Amino acid sequence: MQNKPFMKHTFFLFTVFFGLTQCTPKLTILELKDYKSIEGVKIGIPINSAIELIGKQYYVEKTAVPVYEGDDEEFEYIVYTNNNKRIALFSFNEGYVSQTKGKVYRLVIKNPRYITVEKIQIGMSIDEIKTLTRFKTVDFNYDDGLFITSSTFDGGYLMDLDIQKDYNGFDYENPKIEDLPGGLKVKEIML
Repeated sequence: MQNKPFMKHTFFLFTVFFGLTQCTPKLTILELKDYKSIEGVKIGIPINSAIELIGKQYYVEKTAVPVYEGDDEEFEYIVYTNNNKRIALFSFNEGYVSQTKGKVYRLVIKNPRYITVEKIQIGMSIDEIKTLTRFKTVDFNYDDGLFITSSTFDGGYLMDLDIQKDYNGFDYENPKIEDLPGGLKVKEIML
């Protein structure tokens, strides 16, 4: 009967471990079928329809986007898992011209749970992406950061760039595709 305390201790540890694994959030991977929709929110549908559709499952927050003086006010609709967790999944905004005003114009992936048609997701490095697709152009500005345009869809990748860090001589103000540091990671994917 000397094993009884050991068994109780083992059972207790197993129960604690199992309980903790059940409490951790699970990441459900969702593969996108195209570059025009995320979970039913499609480019071109009315903003109110998108809010109503996605609001049944997630929390949608309307936030003002900083604009230049004299420009019209702009909003971004950020989709979260719920109001408490504040885990951003994706966002959308309306267009700027009369044909796209009041309609979903741009979708932005903010969470690694979504995988693009080319199998790219948030957190992947430049080196990883180069094995899956090609880049068209690269641009930098102080408002948005480093943005790489895709050669396969109308959008691209906003990179997680620390402008205080030295990337082995990489000139982020005048970037070139061939000079991109391989370790840079995707922060957002704009569709």
